[in-house]
Amino acid sequence: ERISYYAIPIILFIIYFQTIFNNSIWLDEAFSMSMIQQNFGEMIYNTAIDVHPPLYYIILKIMVWIFKIFLGNSIWAAKVVSIIPIIILMIISNTVIKKMYNKKTAFLFQILILSVPQIMDYAIEIRMYTWGLLFVTLVYLYCIKWKRENKKIDIILMTVFAILAAYTHY
Repeated sequence: ERISYYAIPIILFIIYFQTIFNNSIWLDEAFSMSMIQQNFGEMIYNTAIDVHPPLYYIILKIMVWIFKIFLGNSIWAAKVVSIIPIIILMIISNTVIKKMYNKKTAFLFQILILSVPQIMDYAIEIRMYTWGLLFVTLVYLYCIKWKRENKKIDIILMTVFAILAAYTHY
């Protein structure tokens, strides 16, 4: 049981990670890549006249600049940016969810996040889907914490994550 608790999520994550090393992108991903070629002012202006909120593109632009140094390829770097929220969700599962519920619930959360086919696609797409998933999950968790513990910090964090979600995904 202990081995499967750690091994299954790690194996699923390795499957995700190895899929980023290709240069295949589709039209919406090409749009994301073209957005980050602009300076910040142009990028924010163009998201204001489009349907997409700007936060994802800001995150993407900054992180691609950082990860491209290590990976040498901006497409691979951009795909890594989409995996980061999945990594954060796994950490949240092993900490927050495990503490709020129990170890089995945390494990089930990990398995469901890592094995849902559509999320497997989203985790390597150069789009805002996994960031939206992360922020909305955090809104839910802090809402539950606030309801249980009635601490002001939980409603503040819930609000911050709701704003981040709203500025990440339409």
